[in-house]
Amino acid sequence: MAWRAPRNPLGWCLVGMMVAGALSDDGSLYAIAAYRIRHGTLPLGWAALLALPSGVLSLMLLGLAFLLFPDGRPPSPRWRWVLWAYAGIGLVWLTWTAVITVSAIVGHHTQVDSGGQLFVLSGNDPAAGSWNAALTVIFLLVGVCFAASLAGQVASWRGSSGERRQQLKWLMTGLAALVAGVAIDTVTGIGTATGLTAIGTACYLAGLFAFSPCVGVAVLRYRLYEIDRVIPRTLAYAIVTGLLIGVYAGIVLLATQVLHVHSTVAVAASTLTAPRCSARCGGGSPDSVKVRGHRTSGWHHPRSAPRRNRRRRGT
Repeated sequence: MAWRAPRNPLGWCLVGMMVAGALSDDGSLYAIAAYRIRHGTLPLGWAALLALPSGVLSLMLLGLAFLLFPDGRPPSPRWRWVLWAYAGIGLVWLTWTAVITVSAIVGHHTQVDSGGQLFVLSGNDPAAGSWNAALTVIFLLVGVCFAASLAGQVASWRGSSGERRQQLKWLMTGLAALVAGVAIDTVTGIGTATGLTAIGTACYLAGLFAFSPCVGVAVLRYRLYEIDRVIPRTLAYAIVTGLLIGVYAGIVLLATQVLHVHSTVAVAASTLTAPRCSARCGGGSPDSVKVRGHRTSGWHHPRSAPRRNRRRRGT
């Protein structure tokens, strides 16, 4: 999107969001290796510490992308204050965290917690009272701006029609995928030392990679009206997949906890039985599931209707 529409800042916001998120995640992992495992002997540990605060910058760029969707401008002039708020918060955040991080590096106070965050920036250091209070205020302001960005798009939905409404549908679809990925990542990471799991990270990346193409389709208007097919089909496959997982888990629990069957046999039986049960309960394949009165199979392009009619008349 940044390549095809370089004058639209929305694409550059998404690029910056990806880069900032990657720097924050990789920096935290390298900081753990450099300061908790190797005790400062790895090279460029200071660079990892400087990259840690970019995670909040990634969140602000995501909110800015929502605000500037789809033409690189706020939905109306009354939402410009959100743009200036993002700029002010980002400037304060980058300046303050850079000063604290450089001071910690120079003073050799580079304690890193289990999540890879610099301890003095984590909000848990009793000696950094002013920063702890400011951290709460900054996160609160970012949350307010993020909610305002979404509220601007919701307000524009009421007066939208045609292509604008289709663009908003693509945006909401990508947002739903992103929220689902973040939720799974958060739930699966509860109780772990780093808060990260392989399944959670995979779901988060899948949601993130689904969000960007949705925004790209909306901005570039490529197959814009395909969203009316994407949403019903996605819901259909989600229903059938959820039914399949539920039947599989139910058979495994029934076989292992009630019938006391060996776990390997129970898993094999569940693998063979669950697809047949879900297919019978779901009414066949996902393509035949009806969602809100729309069939997802047998779709034909409107331009093909006159050709079919002529074929039936023998012309």
